[in-house]
Amino acid sequence: MNKETIHIENLSIGYPGKGDVKVVADGICAGINSGELTCLLGANGVGKSTLLRTLSAFQPKLGGNIFIEGKEIGDYTDKQLSRVISVVLTEKCDIRNMSVVELIGLGRSPYTGFWGTLSKEDKTVVDKSIALVGIPHLAHRMVHTLSDGERQKVMIAKALAQETPVIYLDEPTAFLDFPSKVEMMQLLHQLSRQTDKTIFLSTHDLELALQIADKIWLMDKVNGVTIGTPEDLSLNGSLSNFFARKGIAFDLETGLFRVANEYTSQIRLAGHGQKYAMVRKALQRNGILANRNVNQTSFIVLIFILPMWMNFLLRTLAWQTLLEKTGVINSILSTLHLPALNIINTPSAIVLGMVYNFLPFMVLPLYNVLVKIDKSVINAAYDLGANGVQTFVRIIFPLSLPGMFSGITMVFVPSLTTFVISKILGGSKILLIGNVIEQEFTQTGNWNLGSGLSIVLMLFIIFNMVISVITDKEGEANTL
Repeated sequence: MNKETIHIENLSIGYPGKGDVKVVADGICAGINSGELTCLLGANGVGKSTLLRTLSAFQPKLGGNIFIEGKEIGDYTDKQLSRVISVVLTEKCDIRNMSVVELIGLGRSPYTGFWGTLSKEDKTVVDKSIALVGIPHLAHRMVHTLSDGERQKVMIAKALAQETPVIYLDEPTAFLDFPSKVEMMQLLHQLSRQTDKTIFLSTHDLELALQIADKIWLMDKVNGVTIGTPEDLSLNGSLSNFFARKGIAFDLETGLFRVANEYTSQIRLAGHGQKYAMVRKALQRNGILANRNVNQTSFIVLIFILPMWMNFLLRTLAWQTLLEKTGVINSILSTLHLPALNIINTPSAIVLGMVYNFLPFMVLPLYNVLVKIDKSVINAAYDLGANGVQTFVRIIFPLSLPGMFSGITMVFVPSLTTFVISKILGGSKILLIGNVIEQEFTQTGNWNLGSGLSIVLMLFIIFNMVISVITDKEGEANTL
């Protein structure tokens, strides 16, 4: 079972300036366990090196406590610290006239006498460290002939030979090519498991850290230090917020970052396997989003727009053909030996016809508003602990109000003045205000009453439009 090797309480780090103290970060509370690989991530200049130097006792802390194996770091002597902490730095050391095994043997300095002579036990530890890192073939090579990756492995073997419970590494993959970076991170993760040591490192290799590290420390100037497993930081939105920059997107499905290309068009791409993936990648790089499935949102919009391509009168007559006593619906019911429906010339038929004709005018404005809502706002609500209902009530619904009022206006005006639907589907038995106005002009000849009713209707429409304009302005102000 992993135990807490390092315990940090209200740690404040920084360095003295001209006349004052420069605080880099404060209030850090955390623990680092044995048998785990912990990675420190952050932008350049955020204070990663300062934190690492402070934890290594190379730099004094400004405040707080650092306990290593239950003892405050300030209570250790230098000799005692050399048996507790080993450090692997980023800087390349120009070492000549020294073999690999001799350099690794220097890690035994805290345990040797004044002359640094290695005992049989010391040599056994050195050989074991070389074997753990996997560099027996390099043991008798001169250090200056090694590649950057080989030299870094040698320095890690030296830290292992020091036999400390804690190993700090500052950018151990800084000068390595990508395959060597992967190999190095896998090696460190393996060593943390095999040796049960506490391995803590700073790195800029985000992708590798997310895939290999057991714990992640996110350090920035706003939030300080955020700690958690890669999975926890992915799910709670810390990673996506931490690295939120243009052109970078965090993929929750894979738990990795990807380049967020801007797309100018979208196509359907059929296929599978590596060729499909490579073609899709090439298209995305050139601003074309390729998927196997047709865009569902476009299909839904098409469904609502399609009826509007037909004449209003023809749409209403089509419903009459469907609903009348000898219509299509009753013919189907008769074939199935089911009772006929008496819908035509009823209020239900009028309502059905009005909903069918005017529904697109309600749906489209609402859809245009909803599709423009920034998804990051919704994700932020979920990150702050809101559930689906709370997100809808407090975020989605208020932002959709402008589209809702626009839709109401577009539906209210034509539905208030229509008379064709009630005449065809209601059989002129059920009168709407539009029917009354039409009859006053065409049948009774009472133009005065028809004009008065028209003016009243116009006032209702103007009032509705004024309310809609005011609401739209308030909605725009709230969104800004």
